[in-house]
Amino acid sequence: MLEHLARAAHWTDWWKRPGPRSGSEPKLKEPLPRYVTTAFVYGSGLGPAQAVRHMRGSVAAHELGAIAKRHFTIPVLNWCGADVVNAHADLDGGMG
Repeated sequence: MLEHLARAAHWTDWWKRPGPRSGSEPKLKEPLPRYVTTAFVYGSGLGPAQAVRHMRGSVAAHELGAIAKRHFTIPVLNWCGADVVNAHADLDGGMG
C-alpha cells in the first residue's frame, strides 16, 4: 500500500502541496518519503506510535507527529486528494 501511495505521489506531485505553514521551503531531509509516510500513517488510522512499531527505523513517532502538525492542514489534504483524482480522470481521457 505504501509503495502505491509513493508512486501516486511521484506521478501526481501531490507531495509538493504540504509544507511549513510559513510558506517557506520544507527543511525536511527527503520530504517526499516523509510526506508519503505521514499521509499513510494518518490515512490508515494507525497513528505515529503504532506505525513506527511496524516500520524498520525509517522515522520516529515524534517526527511523524511534528510533520503532520506543522505541514498538513485540511485544505492541503483536499488539494492533495484533488491532484490524485484529477490525474486519474486524465488517465480516462477526461471521460470520468
